[in-house]
Amino acid sequence: MTRNSTALRRYQQALDRTERLGTGEALDPSIATFQQRAEFRLDRLREMLTVLGNPLAATPIVHVAGTSGKGSTAAAIASILTSAGYRTGLHTSPYLQVATEKLQIDREMIEATEFANLVDSTLDTLEGEGFHPSYGQLWMAMVLSWLEHARVDMAVIEVGAGGRFDLSNVVHPMISVITEIGYDHMDTLGSTIEEIAWHKAGIIEPFTPVVAALGNRAALKVVAGEASKQGADVHRVIPTQGNFAQTNEATARAAVELLGFAVDLDDIQEGLEQTRLPGRAEIVQDQPRVILDGAHNPQKIEALAGWFSRAYPREKPVVVAGFLESKDARAMLHTLAPLASVLILTEPAIDEKAATTVDRLTALLDELAFDGPVEIEPDARSAVDLALALAHRTGSSVLVTGSLYLVGNVRSRWYPDEDVLLQRTPWPHRGARLSTSSAVNG
Repeated sequence: MTRNSTALRRYQQALDRTERLGTGEALDPSIATFQQRAEFRLDRLREMLTVLGNPLAATPIVHVAGTSGKGSTAAAIASILTSAGYRTGLHTSPYLQVATEKLQIDREMIEATEFANLVDSTLDTLEGEGFHPSYGQLWMAMVLSWLEHARVDMAVIEVGAGGRFDLSNVVHPMISVITEIGYDHMDTLGSTIEEIAWHKAGIIEPFTPVVAALGNRAALKVVAGEASKQGADVHRVIPTQGNFAQTNEATARAAVELLGFAVDLDDIQEGLEQTRLPGRAEIVQDQPRVILDGAHNPQKIEALAGWFSRAYPREKPVVVAGFLESKDARAMLHTLAPLASVLILTEPAIDEKAATTVDRLTALLDELAFDGPVEIEPDARSAVDLALALAHRTGSSVLVTGSLYLVGNVRSRWYPDEDVLLQRTPWPHRGARLSTSSAVNG
C-alpha cells in the first residue's frame, strides 16, 4: 500500500469516527431551552479542555464573529501575521471539501495522517476520562490541542455561528473582531438584528479590545453596549458600501495593528495579496468563466450581485442556485433572478441539513413573477454540467452560489478532494498528489 493510499484510508476512518458523534451525550430533560443546552455544552467542553491541559491558554488569540465576512477577515489576519514571520494557526468553518481545511498553519492544511492521529488521540483521551463529546466539542478540542502542540505564535479562530453560545467561545482572545451583522441562522439567533447582534457580542471579553466593522446602527448599539459592560474599547471600522473585500481588509489591518506585533506595511500588503478562501468569488475556469461563491444569506447575495455587475457590466451569467432549507431562499432569488440569463435550480447535498427543494424554489419564482428562462436539475454536479453547456453556446459566465455546501459539492470538478487533502491546499496542482512533512514538525 502506498503512502498516499494509507493517508487517504486513515483520513476517512478518522472522519467517519468524528461524524458518528452527532450531538454527544444525552441531556437532562430539564435542560429545555436553547440557551440552557448551549451553556451546558460549553461548560462540558471547558471540563474536557481541562483534561487536555487547557490548550492555547497562554497563546495570543484573535476571535472573529459576524454574519458576513468573518471567514475572509480571519484568513486575512492570519495571512498578514504569517507574512510578518509569525507562526500562525487558523481555524475556519465549515469546510468545503475535506475536513483538514479547518486546521491550518501558515496557509498550509494539516497532513491527512496527522489529522487521523489527532482525532484518535483526542477522542481516546476524552472517552477514557468518561466524556462523550459531540462533533462540535471534539472539533474545538482538536483545534486548540493541535495548535498548542504546534507551538504557534498566534491563533485566529472563526466563530461557527452566533458567538455567545458557539463552542469556540471557550477561548480568551487578545482581540475580538465582529464583522457586519445581518439576517442569518434566525432559527437559533433570533429574528431581529438586535437579537442576532446580542449573540455576536457574546465573544467580547472583559477589558479586551473589539474591532467592529458594523454599518448597521442597531447592531453597533448592541455591540457597544456589551463592550461597555465588559470594560472593552471598541475600534470601529466603517464598512465600504457594496465592497465586502475592502471592508474585510480594513478590518484585518485594524485587528493586526491592535495586537501590537511587529508588522510593517510590506507585511500587510503581502499578507492581503496572499489571502485566499476557496468558494468566495473564486474563478475556477475560463472559457467559459466559472465563478464559485458560497454566499448563503440575502446580505451576501446582494454583495455578490453588486460585485459581479461591477466586474462584468455587460454580462448576464448562467446562475446555478441552491439553498439550505433554513435560509431565506425567497430573498436570495429576488436578487439573483434579475442577474441571470438562465437560472438553474438545484439542491445542495449535505448530511443532516435539508436543502430547499427545487419544487419549492420554482414556487418562489412564481411568487416573484420571474418570467426568465429556468432549468431544473436537483443534482448539483449535473446542474453545473448543464450550466457549462449553456454557457459554451451563449458565451456567458457561470455563477454557482447560494450555499457553501453547494460549492463544496461541485468544486471537486476542478480541484479533486484527494488532491486537496494530500497536497494540503485548496488549490492543488492536478496530478501531483504528494504527501509533505507534518506542519507540526515544520
